[in-house]
Amino acid sequence: MKFLLLFLVSTEVFAALDMKPGLWAVDMKVYDDNKTVDITKEMKKDMTKLKDQMGKHASIGEDGKLRVCYSEKLLNSPEILTSSRQSNCKTDVVKDTPTLVSTRFKCNDGTSGNSNWRVKNAKNYYGKLHMVTPNGEPTDIKYTGSFISSDCGEIKPLL
Repeated sequence: MKFLLLFLVSTEVFAALDMKPGLWAVDMKVYDDNKTVDITKEMKKDMTKLKDQMGKHASIGEDGKLRVCYSEKLLNSPEILTSSRQSNCKTDVVKDTPTLVSTRFKCNDGTSGNSNWRVKNAKNYYGKLHMVTPNGEPTDIKYTGSFISSDCGEIKPLL
């Protein structure tokens, strides 16, 4: 779960995306063996554990959705995120436009996969992450993001 949360918060954005900067709600549905997994409780536990590592860069809302803050700097120059973060994964961008980013990744622990991030409009995005664990177990995550506010409140921007 730690990998999943960090991946979704810190590696989805690669292109100069046509999105509003500010606070976003991210809803995720996780599918293991074609069964939906309720990750809200796990995310809340992991968020508590990750507070020291992530600071105030994310939180879980009352609705169970992840809250993240995308800065204008990040949305205009997202390559900063991939070049400045320490990672145990190598990510290759397959397609890179203002409305679609497709990637492939391979991690040192053997986890691999791909993701697609699509901007529907400046206030909505959606996508899918497919990953395979080192044990060969597949996991699919479908996610949607909705703009909440230009003011991120207590949540600090990723960059």
